[in-house]
Amino acid sequence: MAVGEEILAPPARLPARASTLRARRRRTLTQVGVVIGEVVLALLVWEIAVGSLRLVEPIFFPPPSAIGAAFADLLSRGVFADHIPYSLRNFATGYVLAAVVGITAGLAIGSSYALGRLLGPVAWSLYAMPWISIRPATTIWFGFGAEPIIFLVFLASLLPVLLNTMSGVRTVDPALLRAGRVFGGGRVQLWWKVVLPSAVPFVLTGLRLAVISGFIGLLVAELVGSSRGFGALVAIASSRFRVEEAFATIALLVAISVTGVRAVGLLERHVSVWRTRSSSA
Repeated sequence: MAVGEEILAPPARLPARASTLRARRRRTLTQVGVVIGEVVLALLVWEIAVGSLRLVEPIFFPPPSAIGAAFADLLSRGVFADHIPYSLRNFATGYVLAAVVGITAGLAIGSSYALGRLLGPVAWSLYAMPWISIRPATTIWFGFGAEPIIFLVFLASLLPVLLNTMSGVRTVDPALLRAGRVFGGGRVQLWWKVVLPSAVPFVLTGLRLAVISGFIGLLVAELVGSSRGFGALVAIASSRFRVEEAFATIALLVAISVTGVRAVGLLERHVSVWRTRSSSA
């Protein structure tokens, strides 16, 4: 070996890292394949039981082929083009308001012992209330239009965010707060470095649950007293015995709801990087 010649050893971590990524991809593809297989199998059994064997009357419980045909018909006639933006606009307004109010109130109530004792039981009582039952009253309060729908979406989305945020703040390890004070951390630093990173998973869980409950509130609100939206489509189709159109509308609503939950999951993945960086800073 000549003088000054360097021996370049290959990095030892790259093969292990690559194999880990390949293993993760395989697991992901396996999980996706299993889910797709289960869905296809369920649809096939459903089609055979209802469409071929007619174990259930199709007028009451249509097969997937009829639902798919109804979906294509509604799409081609432009029915969804008028109703989808209306519903999504109402949902987005109520959901964003619920997220802002729920996170702010949850942080305040969870960090204050007095507010927790005063407002905590009220929040849990509201969560236990069957809020669907107040839909007729919202028409009296807000009249006809989008306002009662937005209010029910707001109410249905608010409580999961608020209660989960409260729980996230209250589960912060007191030892971490004491350690932060020992090292000279102020109130703002403790909130930014300790409280918020610890509460973020709970907040995102609340936001994820709020997507589902918010869409349920949207559907219920539009079922009564609304001439537009997903709920109105379901009500009109059911009243005319076009059950396949009602199922097609519900299937589209479920797909949008699942997409929203996945979007919050992607947000959680990005925020997890922030949590790691803020905790190590």
